[in-house]
Amino acid sequence: MKVIIIGAGIGGCCLAHGLLQNGINVKVFERSARELLGLPGYGIHINPFGQQALQECLPQKNWKTFLEKSVAIGGHSRFYDEKLRLLADILGSHWMGGKVIDESRLSISRAELREIMLQGLDSAIQWEKTFDRYELRADGRVDVCLHDGERHTADVLVGADASNSRVRKQLLPTFERISAGVSVIVGRTPLVWADCLPNLLIDGSPNTIVSRADDSMFVSMWRAPVDTKVPVAEAEIAPFIVWAYVVAEDALPLGVPTFSQRELLDLVILRAGHFDEGLKKVMFHSELESISLVPLKTMPRLPLWQPSIVTLIGDAVHNMTPMAGIGANTALRDARLLSNALVTVANGRAGLEEAISKYETAMRLYANEAVTQSLSNARNAVSPSRLKRMAFRTMLQLAEAFPGLKRKIFPPAK
Repeated sequence: MKVIIIGAGIGGCCLAHGLLQNGINVKVFERSARELLGLPGYGIHINPFGQQALQECLPQKNWKTFLEKSVAIGGHSRFYDEKLRLLADILGSHWMGGKVIDESRLSISRAELREIMLQGLDSAIQWEKTFDRYELRADGRVDVCLHDGERHTADVLVGADASNSRVRKQLLPTFERISAGVSVIVGRTPLVWADCLPNLLIDGSPNTIVSRADDSMFVSMWRAPVDTKVPVAEAEIAPFIVWAYVVAEDALPLGVPTFSQRELLDLVILRAGHFDEGLKKVMFHSELESISLVPLKTMPRLPLWQPSIVTLIGDAVHNMTPMAGIGANTALRDARLLSNALVTVANGRAGLEEAISKYETAMRLYANEAVTQSLSNARNAVSPSRLKRMAFRTMLQLAEAFPGLKRKIFPPAK
């Protein structure tokens, strides 16, 4: 069996490793260059599903390096009001393997994770190769056509080419991302300026600031390259406070997409006048080059489609807002599930389209839950209803006061 993967992101690389570990012929085509012009300036949290996928799919050497480079941050998510008074401290949980397990995240810089994922794939990945289209063959295989005129034949084509996936556009031409109606202005600040914040706010856990006004903030501590313009091997990794100011798009001034980074930061500080002075200090001392405006988009709920030898993983099929913090983990979960499905085919225990159909059916269930939750979180974060926001804050306080109620309000994720 030969599998072609379009895209060498986290999901695509995890899938490639999983297949190679089981003797399946894999080729990955990636449109970008091997050396990034700028390293990712933020980190990532890997939850139990992501950890399971990495442990099962990666070679032991890669998995060991991941454990060495990552930091355990537990499974808590905390909610505060705009004056940093704790509303609720939630220990997350999941249904996994038929049991409920507590959330337990590992934090790592995206730059380090990328290098770990690429280790051992030198012969499998071809860089600066852009996918153009695929053509289904009469013999039941698929031809993959690249922009440079090359054609490659495979038994399976997997689109792992991110939110603007060209594979998806051909496979599901009417299935497109929609605007969430929400934007975030993001930045990062060296940890030295976080002395004014509570310790729990900078222990690596995700924190949501639930404001009385029609805005919210996300705050966490992540490790990332100090200088994003050097090779990963030379990069110093240090902790930063990463913040994201969440606001409805229609509440932003006209022309905001053209604002400079200085103007974006000034806008946030002006709008966040009702927030705690410590938070404003952190934002004021942000690295200016890290400031950016990100209009949030999402896939709608995934529809049913006819299974074939062309399939999708990660953002290519279930791109979601970052407001649930599980996009990359869902891509890793896809990679593990699809890898296992294709291994059953290679071992003669299942037919190809049958295995892909089972993968897509299972993926659709948890992906739809994640997409729905992340979009709901984003829209609730900027709700203009003062009553709704106060009701949510009251619910959080009640959950914190009554553990039994907390378990009902925050049941295990699937």
